[in-house]
Amino acid sequence: MHQKRIGEFETTLDGGGQRLAVSHDGRRFAVGAWEDHGIALYDAENGIEIWRRKDLNQVQVVRISEDDRCVQCEFENSPHQTLSLSTGQALGAFRGVADFWESRYDSVVVFEESERDYRLMNEENELIANLPRQTFACLDFAFAPQKFCISESTGAIRCFNVTNGVQLWRYDPGNGSHAIGLTYNELADEVAAIVWSYEEGGPCYLKTFDADNGRVKATLNVGQPHELAFCCAGSLLVTSDGKLRETATGDDCGMLKFF
Repeated sequence: MHQKRIGEFETTLDGGGQRLAVSHDGRRFAVGAWEDHGIALYDAENGIEIWRRKDLNQVQVVRISEDDRCVQCEFENSPHQTLSLSTGQALGAFRGVADFWESRYDSVVVFEESERDYRLMNEENELIANLPRQTFACLDFAFAPQKFCISESTGAIRCFNVTNGVQLWRYDPGNGSHAIGLTYNELADEVAAIVWSYEEGGPCYLKTFDADNGRVKATLNVGQPHELAFCCAGSLLVTSDGKLRETATGDDCGMLKFF
């Protein structure tokens, strides 16, 4: 793919962490710094600073929301902050946030709190539901329209309704296995997971589920690659050996030359 430089600007971005985020419309970008400069928003066309929050230091993660309304910020020793993208003003703060996920389909965010339940929040930062943690760690997370799925270490895949947090279905891999990857395949309206035995090792299995009821639709052995990742709105699976597979069928559909 041909790349063209469209601008070069001086910013206060610090290396390390995940301190750079571009808005989905491509018009603005936010940067974070460890010490003096805090968090700033810039115009992507001309590099002009739009706002700055110098009071927010030790920034580790900066993300811009799917609807380009908020900046989600994580810090080394301070509560998670949600800022207005347009003004930089605080919209909410939450202590003990280990990670968070935002739906691209509905106006909700799920916060993972350290050693506590998950919080399902609406766009006004109001609590919809607390979702009980089943094990000690979340492995992956995937949103679909009106629902989302969580996979936990040594645990099951659980699917919840975004409106009220009610569990819709559950799949337990069993036999010392868990799902190390999750996605929603928009084209097939399916949830897909990579299931692997943490007790015995061995191959990974691609499993697809009916998004509404969790019925297993297909299971495919995808070998033992070092890494796997879903892409193209969940429709493709790419492995570290360069193989591309269709998520819905498991069929080979291409090869990427990484080296």
